[in-house]
Amino acid sequence: MQTKVPAVFLSGLVAGLVFVGAAGVPRAHATSLAQQIICLEFGINNHIIGSIVTLNTDYCPGGTSTSTQPVLTVIKQINGGDASPGDFTMQVSGSNVSEPSFPGSSSGTLVTLDAGSYTVSESGGPAGYTPSFSGDCNETGSGTIADNETQTCTVTNTYSAPPPPPSQGVLEVKKVIVGGPDSNPQDFSFEVTGSTDGTGSPIAFGPGGTNDMTVGTDQSYSVAEVATSSYTTTYSNSENENADCAGLSIVENATTTCTVTNTYNSSGGGTADIAVTKSVDNDAPNTGDTVTYTITVSDTGADAAGVVVHDALPSGLTFVSTSSADTVGVYDSSTGDWTIGDIAGGASVTLHLMATVNGGLEDGTVITNTAAVTSGDTSDDSENDSGSASLTVTIPGNNPGPSTPSGGGGGGGGGVIGGPLSVGYQGGGVVLGTSTQAATCGPLLTKFLRQSFGSKNDPSEVKKLQQFLDNQMNAGLPVNGIFGSQTDQAVRNFQQKYAADVLTPWGLSAPTGFVYLTTQRWVNLLYCQSLTIPIPPLIPYGGH
Repeated sequence: MQTKVPAVFLSGLVAGLVFVGAAGVPRAHATSLAQQIICLEFGINNHIIGSIVTLNTDYCPGGTSTSTQPVLTVIKQINGGDASPGDFTMQVSGSNVSEPSFPGSSSGTLVTLDAGSYTVSESGGPAGYTPSFSGDCNETGSGTIADNETQTCTVTNTYSAPPPPPSQGVLEVKKVIVGGPDSNPQDFSFEVTGSTDGTGSPIAFGPGGTNDMTVGTDQSYSVAEVATSSYTTTYSNSENENADCAGLSIVENATTTCTVTNTYNSSGGGTADIAVTKSVDNDAPNTGDTVTYTITVSDTGADAAGVVVHDALPSGLTFVSTSSADTVGVYDSSTGDWTIGDIAGGASVTLHLMATVNGGLEDGTVITNTAAVTSGDTSDDSENDSGSASLTVTIPGNNPGPSTPSGGGGGGGGGVIGGPLSVGYQGGGVVLGTSTQAATCGPLLTKFLRQSFGSKNDPSEVKKLQQFLDNQMNAGLPVNGIFGSQTDQAVRNFQQKYAADVLTPWGLSAPTGFVYLTTQRWVNLLYCQSLTIPIPPLIPYGGH
């Protein structure tokens, strides 16, 4: 079969028709009849309707190219995941780039640019994809292209699924208190140590004594209570009731429980630690004045039995009576022994001794009165076994000036009755609570207290404060000598109630929880209404 070539083709072929194709396409001269026919056809069309962008004249005999700009094809491929090529924005940097930025395409995007170096990059797209480069560009997407050259750079994004979140479980820490004066779990705290995370900050037990914490199952955990006095701490856990709470494994979506039990050290175990403090209501009396000593005896350890405190008035003082407010034990003024009996651990008792300053003493005479425990203390701590208070005889005209309360003694103890007491009345003496003489009183508080002081607070002062707030404010505080969050809130409530006398002198409108100058003054005035205590000089409040 023969194919006839149209005359127009021959004439065009003979004439060597010249036409111009699109710039940037590789050139190669037509060498076959088919190529010549294609050249002729596109030449006619170019002549009629203008240049066809996909035609390259160098395929055709006698063709003349007018452009040498190279072409770069950028292909976007996705490997895994739900993304599509168009989710990513491709960028081409180089000289005279026709399309610097465009959506990715799996069929490729043609970009013209000047000969030289270029770089292909991308931005956007979903997370979890890592790009890689192949083709004529290197592993960083860079390459070099020459005139009349076509290159391809393929960017493949491979999806990597994120690792699953670590499995979690619940570590539950429970508090059980057996006996003793402190039944508030919030007064105790614990620490959790992870096998890889280390030890965290102390955590206070919640109001109900249970703390639930969501933790990872990728490590083990140990629970330890912050050390407390007067209580023995034991641990058990839901994995093994006989084990402690060290190295606990957490099961996914399950609860592992650590129970921390505090058993109070009763008289059957532990030691009784008796602390004695003493103060005097007037430390600069004149001869003939009556002064009142306040002796506070506290048991800061286990239950105590047979407690006796010796307080014989020194020379220069004459015993008058005890106070009708004193109801515990027997005081014998002839021997100076206060026979108390049994004191429960954490409880406190108070004695008031009224005495007259003898006449004939010289101005400036110092009289020191000391009270000391002589029986019932089984601890090795002797530093708190006694307390002393001193006064200086001040005769008017010789050394005038206001008198202020003073006191001191061993640490610990203090306050008013805070627990069950058993009294044996033996021998002679005054049965406390039976005096018919009008009771006198002195300041209740003499030391600065606040929650942030922690163990630096004097427990005897804190106990007196707690008992006062229970009586004055119905605060319902445990009288335990611990200035915790409950005591802090009760102090703030007191300050708010008596704001005009406590806060206003400082220029404050909000309570602070600090038992300092004005708060201490108003507590003492409410406690003993016969006192006259002026507002002391105040330093402008600085917030700390």
